[in-house]
Amino acid sequence: MHDVDKVGQSATGRLTRSKDKKVINPFPEGVLLLKKVHKQAVYFSQSPKRWENMMEVADRVRCVSVSCIVPYNDAT
Repeated sequence: MHDVDKVGQSATGRLTRSKDKKVINPFPEGVLLLKKVHKQAVYFSQSPKRWENMMEVADRVRCVSVSCIVPYNDAT
């Protein structure tokens, strides 16, 4: 049975299959999308003010999925 994480990683191009050390199912668009999402997550987690700005924008567009993001961690 497939692990949920393996299915998700395969669907986004993060997990690939290879034959003779050559990838046989590349998905560069998915890899590029994950890189963009990661950069945005890093940007918004840099300071509480950026986090607040993102939440304000999410409220304006009534985005439901932002509520599942881990809030800024103030490690001071």
